[in-house]
Amino acid sequence: MTIKAAFDYTVYSLLGTYDRREATNVARLLFVDLYGITNFQRIDYFEEEESLNVSIKRLKRSEPIDYILGKTNFYGYDFMVNSHVLIPRPETEELVQWILNDNNLDHKQRDVLDIGSGSGCICITLKKKKPTFRVFALEESMDAMNCTRINAKKLSANIEYFRINFLDQSLWKAFGAFDIIVSNPPYIAIAEKDQMTDNTLKFEPDKALFAPGIDALIFYRNISLFAKSHLSKDGTIYLELNEFRMEKIKVIYESMFREVIIKKDMQGKPRMLRARGFR
Repeated sequence: MTIKAAFDYTVYSLLGTYDRREATNVARLLFVDLYGITNFQRIDYFEEEESLNVSIKRLKRSEPIDYILGKTNFYGYDFMVNSHVLIPRPETEELVQWILNDNNLDHKQRDVLDIGSGSGCICITLKKKKPTFRVFALEESMDAMNCTRINAKKLSANIEYFRINFLDQSLWKAFGAFDIIVSNPPYIAIAEKDQMTDNTLKFEPDKALFAPGIDALIFYRNISLFAKSHLSKDGTIYLELNEFRMEKIKVIYESMFREVIIKKDMQGKPRMLRARGFR
């Protein structure tokens, strides 16, 4: 099979899972990132048919291409991703941008805690863009923490790590104070599973998606309690939100902070919160 024939076969095989435009784009990503081929019209022999067929089968099962490629782009950096971590979303980039904008002219050292670091996309990007930040990654999953470590090493970002169950409040006494606390916590209720798309539900880690138990806001409540003793006097909290529970989350933080701002993402959805100024 020639390279051209293999490329056309890939596009054809993906029709039905994707429309033609999406299928062509996905095929391009496979050929460029997995095989280093940028000219899809070449007529020389394609040597990776077996590997290609495996990738096509995975894509037809709705597996995200990021997992098949083993990487994703976030804020201009390539991050390794696997089934132990969420694939970063564009709104998370917007959350990072908000933090950077707020601290654009600040060159002081700031202690930053990323609660639920996953791939490390938030904490590593902040460290890369603001070298004066002292950045800490908190993660319960050893597999996810390893992903953060690998990405930090690959991107030459000096990150410090805490591997604990954040919801165990007895462990909080080990922490000092932070100037910035940021989190994209699990915020989907277990009861909402049937509303999830296949490529998310089947392949992304449940622990990073779904809040444990019956309280979908448990992480937001615990972060607010943690902040009482571990956010510096002039510190700031930045959170990614479940848009459908935005009002309830806002109430939690308005009881503690004088300034609570909800920010909409590029699609006009209320997806981010900033809180500062203790009452």
